[in-house]
Amino acid sequence: MSSFSSRSSFISNMNRLICVLLGSYILLLVLNKSPTVDATEYSWNMAETRTGQSAIRRVRSVNKPAPINCKMKMWSSWSPCDSCTDKKFRFRYMEKASQFGGRQCLDSQWEELACPTAQAVCWEPDICGERFTCNATGRCVSQALRCNGEVDCDDESDETDCEQVDDRQDKCSTLLPIPGAGRGTQGFNILTGEFVDHVLDPQYYGGQCEYVYNGEWRKLIYDPFCENLHYNEDEKNYRKPYNFHTYRFMAQATSEGSSEYYEDMATLLKARKTEDSFNLGVTVGIRYVEFGVSGNVESALLTNLTKYTNQELGFIRLQSKVQTAQFKMRSEGLMLHEDMYLSLMELPEEKYDFGLYSRFLNTYGTHYVTQGIMGGTLEYVAVVNTTAMKTSKIDAEQLKGCLGGSIGISSPIGKTKQVEVGGKLEVKGCKGTGSYEKEMYGSSSLIKDIVTLVKGGSTGGSGGLLAIKDPDTYRKWGLSLKYNPNLIEFETLPIFELVRLSTAGDHVGARPAHLRRAWEEYLLQFNSCRCAPCRHDGIPVLSQTSCHCICKQGFRGEACEETLRKDSTTDGAWSCWGAWSSCQSGSKTRRRSCDNPQPDGGAACLGSSSQNQRC
Repeated sequence: MSSFSSRSSFISNMNRLICVLLGSYILLLVLNKSPTVDATEYSWNMAETRTGQSAIRRVRSVNKPAPINCKMKMWSSWSPCDSCTDKKFRFRYMEKASQFGGRQCLDSQWEELACPTAQAVCWEPDICGERFTCNATGRCVSQALRCNGEVDCDDESDETDCEQVDDRQDKCSTLLPIPGAGRGTQGFNILTGEFVDHVLDPQYYGGQCEYVYNGEWRKLIYDPFCENLHYNEDEKNYRKPYNFHTYRFMAQATSEGSSEYYEDMATLLKARKTEDSFNLGVTVGIRYVEFGVSGNVESALLTNLTKYTNQELGFIRLQSKVQTAQFKMRSEGLMLHEDMYLSLMELPEEKYDFGLYSRFLNTYGTHYVTQGIMGGTLEYVAVVNTTAMKTSKIDAEQLKGCLGGSIGISSPIGKTKQVEVGGKLEVKGCKGTGSYEKEMYGSSSLIKDIVTLVKGGSTGGSGGLLAIKDPDTYRKWGLSLKYNPNLIEFETLPIFELVRLSTAGDHVGARPAHLRRAWEEYLLQFNSCRCAPCRHDGIPVLSQTSCHCICKQGFRGEACEETLRKDSTTDGAWSCWGAWSSCQSGSKTRRRSCDNPQPDGGAACLGSSSQNQRC
């Protein structure tokens, strides 16, 4: 009996051991069959199993944000109609932008309707006094400008009903205006980085004859009809409009170039944003405005770039800048453009209406230019396949030199040799075709797309976005900049300061104060700081009433929350400014917080958390 019991106990123990071993073997098989991910490779790869099969391991983030639906506030009341208005407007505030896949708002924030036909005649008070009043816009000009042979009112009313016209007899009657006068007088929207409608009149001379000397006029020109050589006297001097205090041609146009490689779209956009913020002295957001210049090249560049968010793409940015002239505007007594002046006088004076004032800021910008540099800029962004680069054993430095040389921009000093305009490329991996189109399509596996932005000069066809494609067209573009420049560097002041410092400042009433209030509210309402924070240094972009995040390499998801990285950090970012405090001792204060998002192992916010202003 004892022997039988011992044998039964032995068999039971053996069965238990076999079960344990069998369970361990099954568990080992399951583990060996599971897909694995190499977390040291910061990418979303197919993981090989021991059986040769592959599967995708999708990381589930416990921090995935909930969708945010767009929400609008109630419509404001309609603006009043009277005998001098033909349209009425209303506006509604955006309470919250849609984000993380939430429901979007499809309707506009502005609405307009036609006013009933007025029965009474529009009557405008005479505010010009002894000065002459332009019939169409009400602009006030000196009586000395009447019948002087020059148009000082857009409708030419200052040159009508003249008993005698005193035509100008000096050289200014034949001079061309300074190159780029129309560029320096446009308004600037600091939220979008775009120039908008004219705020100053580039064709108003105020009866003065002031001109600037062009040091490069003394060049011989061959006349095939007369078969002789002569100097081009037409380019010796240029007439300076009234609003320009100084304008100076550079003795010799100067140029500079640079090239950078960015591993993802977020880093590229952050670099462009930082440059603009530094140049303008304020923090610039990334957003699109509902109203404004249609088809602006800056918006087109942003639209074309932000569609490339694939994790296997890098970006090579080539820049070239050419300076041709320097200028400075008057500090006071500025003459507003007649369209802006008319729009300004149509704004309500008695009652503040943000909807109407914000439309004005959309049209004429948030700032005006006080001084700057004329010339041209060329920006090429090549979208490159990083996987193909590794396969081809071509690094970013080589590819930068390859692309820069193909359009005539000198290669960066370093691993690649400098390329003179028109020369052959001497970079390993480059074919030396002398045309970026051939380089692009000859290495289609490397370069996915090239997005360009050209400002200034004569480029021809399609706004010039693809016209500069080899050293010859690059050289011709550079030569054309002196007579068709753009604004490439500039300083600004808020638009309400322009109104205060203009010739209209003495009769616009309370509008400058309303404009300043609307300016502060506008910079808050349409700023990307209103977006919910993106994780892991993703960049929020506000497009009308929707926000989305542009993620850095190695991150994805609606909020850039998904990653395989173990060392991920997040830099801090500022929230929007809060409301101003009440006035105490002649000053008021507003504050912001470094919680949009808070730093998480990354850098703290730069700048001050408070701002003071005189009441």
